[in-house]
Amino acid sequence: MKIGIQWARGKIKLEVDPNEPIQSVINRFAESIKTEPNYVVLYKILGQNGYEGRLDNKLTVGESNLHNFDMTYAKLLTEKLPDVEYGNSLGKAFAISDFIKQDTIIPEHIKEFTSEFGPKAVNVQFFELADSLIPQVINQTESSTYAIRVGVEAIKRFQIVSLNEHFKNHRMMFLFGRVDKITGKVTVHCGMEPPQFNSPDHFTIVPEFEMLRPCQIAQSFGMQCVGMAVAHNYGPKLPLPGYLLKLAAHFQVKFGEYFTTLVFMPNGTNNIEVNAYQVSDAVTKLENLGLIEEPKSYSDQKEIGLIRFKKDVRVSGAKKRFCNVNFCLCAVRVRKVNSKIPSHDFPSPNSKPTKTDLIRYLDDNEYSPTWRKFFDFNFLVYLVSQELITIKDIGDISTSIVTMTDIPKRIVKKVENYYGKNM
Repeated sequence: MKIGIQWARGKIKLEVDPNEPIQSVINRFAESIKTEPNYVVLYKILGQNGYEGRLDNKLTVGESNLHNFDMTYAKLLTEKLPDVEYGNSLGKAFAISDFIKQDTIIPEHIKEFTSEFGPKAVNVQFFELADSLIPQVINQTESSTYAIRVGVEAIKRFQIVSLNEHFKNHRMMFLFGRVDKITGKVTVHCGMEPPQFNSPDHFTIVPEFEMLRPCQIAQSFGMQCVGMAVAHNYGPKLPLPGYLLKLAAHFQVKFGEYFTTLVFMPNGTNNIEVNAYQVSDAVTKLENLGLIEEPKSYSDQKEIGLIRFKKDVRVSGAKKRFCNVNFCLCAVRVRKVNSKIPSHDFPSPNSKPTKTDLIRYLDDNEYSPTWRKFFDFNFLVYLVSQELITIKDIGDISTSIVTMTDIPKRIVKKVENYYGKNM
């Protein structure tokens, strides 16, 4: 017959005989974890009610009323745990903090167990408590973002490229704007396409690209990253394939609860349908816990409409390892407005702008005041990425733009030296 022995680093299964002395079981267990038998005390576990009493090492397995597949708990009478990894071991000593967060209310019976056996002791109730804290995926109709107001100029170029390419490839663009936390309304003023690899069934943002600088520039204008726009041609029945849902959840965790995803899909030959979504609270929590698997396929029709979990999750009360993506989304109202930023002409980082693009942009704005020339989000991103100006300069630039006064000459001079003529 087999019995299980739970200890501070996991669980071991042993083949035992009903006539085998408990001391012999202790000896074999101690040998397997490389410790002395006199450090080991065995207790019998009674399911969810915790542990019974100490097993007498003078009795046999049968006399101790142990049966096939029964669980026991081994307490080590030493502060130094053996440095050993095996089978189900996670390779480290457990504590209650490994299973729950600090602000979780700990039930009294678990407190009693920890008090009796020490802070590194673990039993099955710890796992059950951790499991009960996993979010339940339910049908959520309300989201943090009540409505997203999109500056027409901010998305115009993104729309034109999608139409011209007939939505051949998946594409994305980060959206920057402001959030009214009282009303839940998000306003998009500009967009930036990061460097990315585009294909017919997915896109991948270039790993080396850093969002820190664009976010710092946005912050200087009282903005933040409020969402992303994505373009694909899956149709209205699949607004976000599984990989995009996971990515949206990731960014919702990273950039805040008001992060909203705009979905661009073809509607006929020359029209575009635009919808907005947020990922449900439970799914963002699962992403934050690292419980959503990476997509197995970008093209398998049976997989693209699902997200899969690394362990059982309650989906509408039933334990499952997957969920339909449409069950994880909250629809958000979309409104069109005019952007407060006058220029959206400079190429995004994804277009790999060069000095030629800078010369063309400044030539086209030759007769504009300097504050107007600098009032283009992607232009500022380019200047900072090329180290023509610094993030500290952005603060002075934003002040000049808000007051509609000339940009400080020391900043203009830096760009002129690169541009090759006066601005």
